Amino acid sequence: MQISNMKEMDCVEIITEKEKYINEGVHKGMQGWICLDDCTDGYWLVNIPQCGTKPDIATISIHQDDMVVVPMMDARINEAIKAEYEGNKEQ
Repeated sequence: MQISNMKEMDCVEIITEKEKYINEGVHKGMQGWICLDDCTDGYWLVNIPQCGTKPDIATISIHQDDMVVVPMMDARINEAIKAEYEGNKEQ
């Protein structure tokens, strides 16, 4: 059994770039928050928001080894990373 220091409502930052996250629009450096207090096989349900009323980037299961708890989330970071990857697709 894995012990985790993470819990519901924690702010987290993604620290790995994995295909299954990329497929959902989530990239290394993006930040979100843990939606549920349940952890299944090391995976937490994480919401990756944008600012204001813009739609969320994703709500997906992310492994606890692929993220770290941060003191405060900043959705502007997510928008900047998203714009960077969308810009690369157009080239």
